[in-house]
Amino acid sequence: MSLPEHYLVPHIYVCSTGNGVVLLDLRRDRYLGLTPLQSMSLQGIVPGWPTNNCDADVTPDEAKKSVEELVTAGILTADPACGKSAKPAAERNSSVSLTAIESEIEHSPPIHARDVINFMRACLSARISLKVQSFERVVDRVRRRRARNQRLPFPPQRAAELADTFRRLRTLTFTAHRRCLFHALALVNFLSYYDIFPDWVLGVRLAPFTAHSWVQEGQFILDATPEDVCFYTPILAV
Repeated sequence: MSLPEHYLVPHIYVCSTGNGVVLLDLRRDRYLGLTPLQSMSLQGIVPGWPTNNCDADVTPDEAKKSVEELVTAGILTADPACGKSAKPAAERNSSVSLTAIESEIEHSPPIHARDVINFMRACLSARISLKVQSFERVVDRVRRRRARNQRLPFPPQRAAELADTFRRLRTLTFTAHRRCLFHALALVNFLSYYDIFPDWVLGVRLAPFTAHSWVQEGQFILDATPEDVCFYTPILAV
């Protein structure tokens, strides 16, 4: 007997890295890995579920057990009104050649008082948000802000100049090493003050597991190099 369709709950995101399937639980601010058996069990049951290279046979009883475990864990729901497809919210176009946006400028622009004030506002806002708010709320706030301004065009050269300004101010105040989440959120905040709204991306890789966060718009990487992000699979883009 085939199992009925199930759906991801709204605060769960999924991606397939090639080595396995990873879930991001925004509400609990944690990543989860699925076993090959669990992942195979969900193919054909959860719409949009990513395929993987595992060719293990899954019995109906095993599939039912996996689904029940994930429902109990608050990852799946049988109610389509309360769930969503598992189609990845962030998919990388392999045909796009990533470029560091700094290549769009020839000379660093002057830093004005407004830039310094906006930099301080952006960093303070990011620090407070990540400290006192749930990660789900932080992401939702950025998502709603971008949705309100989605019709605004993205200006590569202006964005490159502002990213350069942010980088120069950042080197005077804090290091980005091991602070990619804060750094990316602060940059996204900073650019929003100039009506520029690129993607805030979270990505993962396995063996060993690591997570990374960066800012991107199309082919342009605003706070890193293509080499810094190419080994990560995006799991969420806001």
